[in-house]
Amino acid sequence: MDNSNLNKQLVINNIQEFAELVGNYDQAWKLLVGKKVSRIREEVKYKGKKTGIKGTKNYKYGQIINIKYEDDTVSVHIKYQHNFFAEYRIEKIINQFSDIFPFITVQEIFQKVPEIKNKILEEIYQKLEYDFLNVNKLYQERLYKYLTKGEFWQEKHRFVQSWLEKNLGRKPDLEQSLAIGEVNNNIQVLARAGSGKTSTLVNKALFLQKHCGILPREILILAFNRKAAEEIRERIEHNSLNNIPYVMTFHALAYGLVHPEEELIFDQSGG
Repeated sequence: MDNSNLNKQLVINNIQEFAELVGNYDQAWKLLVGKKVSRIREEVKYKGKKTGIKGTKNYKYGQIINIKYEDDTVSVHIKYQHNFFAEYRIEKIINQFSDIFPFITVQEIFQKVPEIKNKILEEIYQKLEYDFLNVNKLYQERLYKYLTKGEFWQEKHRFVQSWLEKNLGRKPDLEQSLAIGEVNNNIQVLARAGSGKTSTLVNKALFLQKHCGILPREILILAFNRKAAEEIRERIEHNSLNNIPYVMTFHALAYGLVHPEEELIFDQSGG
């Protein structure tokens, strides 16, 4: 597992990412008050409310000085240089502005509107519950911007621990649950004798079968000796009846490859 940047501070530094995260939670937009924002195009068209005079000015940056709520409309007031003021709807802010100075942390947004984080955590939980094999993909493609790796792994740990306790009557510790829940990468478990390596291996096989929908015939478990292989097989049989994966020694696997019991249906000369 990559332990780098587990709990680094996550930041939002442009309007588009901010809008993607906060969505329709209007209260979150108040966090932009006092921030400077850069324009995508420097040209600013204006029309005086009283005089009706039209014109164009060029500004690279503006400062958000107020956010106004009227009925179902949110208006953003921006001050440019030379005391030039303009008012925009949220849609235009998203389309016409980009960078935010200084940036806003994701934690600030979550503290302002806790519902936003709860919504993200619920999305993760639904993936853990119904499509566990693809939860890492969901995080890596989109949610990495809003949750640190540490926070994401903590959610996986809680889910795996809860699932095993509910379905198998076992409660693994943090490292064991992370090993069980890692289904997309190779992992190596190093621990002293009697620390629960075999239990973790058995629990992982059962979790893959019963929760992730992996067929027993798609799982191969290898042990160094017959006693260990038999112990693993018995533990799995105890929890999954006759539906067990392939469990054998390395020697048995090698022998089976060299001396297969089944005959080839067709063997063409020359391969």
